[in-house]
Amino acid sequence: MQKTIIIALAVLTLSPPAAAQGPQTRTTISIGMADTLVNAAAKEAETRKLGLAIIVVDEQGSIVLARRMDGALPHSFEIARRKAMTSALTRQPTKVIQEMVARGDNLILAIDNMLPIEGGLPVFHDGKIVGAIGVSGSPSHIDAAVAQAGLDALAAHGAHRQ
Repeated sequence: MQKTIIIALAVLTLSPPAAAQGPQTRTTISIGMADTLVNAAAKEAETRKLGLAIIVVDEQGSIVLARRMDGALPHSFEIARRKAMTSALTRQPTKVIQEMVARGDNLILAIDNMLPIEGGLPVFHDGKIVGAIGVSGSPSHIDAAVAQAGLDALAAHGAHRQ
């Protein structure tokens, strides 16, 4: 037994730490992808004559790019951020989460900053979640349509594949 412990300690001592083994890679949204999403969503909002908040977050819910358009109400920014974060962390459109809550599955509400209201969509690249887009400032089904315009533009550039 004592010999096994000594060998295990020797192996651990000789093994380089994870950071020394090379960079840990994760797939995340690029600034270029975020820019495409925001610009296309803003163009759609302008076509509809709407002033909205549009936020893109990475797969962990941190803001990558944000735009508060002229005419957007101040609280729309925070709502868009929370929609995007909810979508990124659940890997689902916020409409799906909204429907779960409507059916009585309220556990998601215990997580800080979750907002199960339509208007947040996940962004996938090569089958992996890389981030999400959240839109706020109009009725939620219109927010979702504006967010979808961003995803459609990203897909047209070949960057959004699930």
